[in-house]
Amino acid sequence: MKVINFFIVILMITTIGCRKDELRDDVELSTNKRDAPATCFNETMDGDEIGTDCGGSCNECDKYFNSCMSTDQAITYYFDGGAATTSMFTNVDFTTSNSDGNFYVEATTAEGEIITITFSGMPNIMQAYSLTASSNPSGPYYAYVTGKFPNHSSTLVAPPNGPNPTKVYITYEDGRYIIELCGMDFRYDAGSWIVTYKYYDTYARIICE
Repeated sequence: MKVINFFIVILMITTIGCRKDELRDDVELSTNKRDAPATCFNETMDGDEIGTDCGGSCNECDKYFNSCMSTDQAITYYFDGGAATTSMFTNVDFTTSNSDGNFYVEATTAEGEIITITFSGMPNIMQAYSLTASSNPSGPYYAYVTGKFPNHSSTLVAPPNGPNPTKVYITYEDGRYIIELCGMDFRYDAGSWIVTYKYYDTYARIICE
């Protein structure tokens, strides 16, 4: 009987020991999470984050959107009801303005297409940016998008109130910002909005590296 009781005690100690180890692992995981900067839990993109409370010193960011274009550094669009035109971007410039804090991107092709995008503030990869008619966008998550095309001398604007007011999407992979326009339309900007569309269904994938 004493032998049986001895084995029961040993079994209980072993079982309790295993449970204690499991709880210790949980505590260590929780401690690691608490060790992250406070900026990782304030529902704001700050510190060294590239999205709201993610990236940099925080946890990795989830992918916010599915790509609508498979070809890097390319633009596809329809002009005045004609066939689709596809060109490759040969130069991409991007910078952050010290005066307003906005993020600027300009992508050009050898054929003459130029797409410019002004983001309000630094790009947040966990947000889709709505179009705005202001060339100096303010407020959270707005983008001003213009386009120049070979068949038109003026700069055209992607309007926020058009028939296809799509958003601007941005993600971050391998140290590069990737910007996509998905089915965007452009029209004349002549002081007042003229409802005349010439460039339809524009898709672009711009890599900032």
